This record gives sequence, structure tokens and C-alpha cells, in this order.
Amino acid sequence: MRFFKKLLKNPFIIRGFSHLIAYYIKFVFITSKQQWINREAMDKLLESNTPFILCFWHNRLLMMSFSWAGQKNKMHMLISAHRDGLLISETIRHYGILSVAGSSTKGGTQALRHLLRLLKEQNYIGITPDGPRGPRFKARGGVVQIAKLAGCPILPISYSTTHRRVINSWDRFIFALPFGRNIFITGDPIYVPSSATEEEINETLLKVETTLSHISDYVDQLCGHAPIPADEGK
Repeated sequence: MRFFKKLLKNPFIIRGFSHLIAYYIKFVFITSKQQWINREAMDKLLESNTPFILCFWHNRLLMMSFSWAGQKNKMHMLISAHRDGLLISETIRHYGILSVAGSSTKGGTQALRHLLRLLKEQNYIGITPDGPRGPRFKARGGVVQIAKLAGCPILPISYSTTHRRVINSWDRFIFALPFGRNIFITGDPIYVPSSATEEEINETLLKVETTLSHISDYVDQLCGHAPIPADEGK
């Protein structure tokens, strides 16, 4: 493990791994059947040129690039500046998704200003509200603060697949396998009033959390899997 972590400090190694991962993701996608549930929730926002925050749990990251396939508008993902984040950034770049280094928990950072500017310029951003280190399935407040300041909706999304392995990591990362059936599911947009009080912000954050957990559990069950439990110990 130490040797692997040492390798990931080398930018050339990171780029090499990102190529391999990107090719694997594409292989899984082209060998699997695809299904969408409630895709119209995203399509309506796109057709009206409404910027939004695409929001999903960290353990669903692997195949999520394909939820944006074919879109002409750029997606910018908020990614940790940690070495794991650098690998993710290099990998999603293969699919035309750009990255912003930072964390959704640090509201006063340069990353927050960058995200707000992107949204105001009619771009789209993606956030894993329980990343980069958890607790698993616990939404942090940054995503709601960004939505409030930018005046844009939060769009919950999830996916599951019939063929997979669940890794024993903090997030119970879903490693998709080829020759299965991938199901993507979109929740309805969640809006945050510009005048929202602290209590309303907390209520909205809970709504984001419960919606993401609900659609993730539902799509897991459709793929024949038991729901992955939240991390109750943190």
C-alpha cells in the first residue's frame, strides 16, 4: 500500500493510471446495457439552459462520467487536491469533464468562488457531498450554500449496475464490472431560496441527503443488490 501511494505522487504515473482506468470505464460501458429513470428531470433543465449542481454519492463515481455523455455544455467536478483527487481529475478529463480542486466543506475558499463564477456563466458543476473522506452518505453543507449563492438547483443523481464489486473503503466504492446492466436515475431538482435561513438550509441539506440515499437504494434494489448502509459510526 505504501509503495502504491508513493507511485501516485508521480504525475507521469498518475497520467498512466488514468489512461488505464478511462479505458476500463469505457469497456464496461460499451459491454453493458444502459437504462435511465427520470432522465427528463435533467433534460428539462438543459433545454431551458438552467445551470445546476449535479450531486451524487462518492461511491458512485466510477461510471458517472457517462451521465453527461453527449452534452455540449461543460461539466466541472469539484475534486479534492489530494493525490487520489489528482487521479480522478486526470481520469474524468478523458471524458471532457473538467475539475476544480477543493472541498465542498470549505465555503470561503478560492474553489467556492470559482464554482460560483462557473454557474453564473451558465456552466454546470458536479459535487460528491460526502467526499472526499466521509462520513459515507452524509451530505455536507457546502453544496446547499453554493446553490443558494448561485441561485441554481441541485440535481440528485445515482446509478447502479448488476455486475459489480463493493470495495471495503470508507465509501464502499462500487467497482462496476463488464457485461451487466447499468441503471442511471435522476431525482427531481432541489431549489434553495436566496433568502433561505439557516434552518431552511439545514432542511434542504437533509432533503439532498435523503433523496440521494433513496434513489441510490432504489437503483441498487433494481439491480438485485441490498442497499449499502450509511456510516452510522461517525
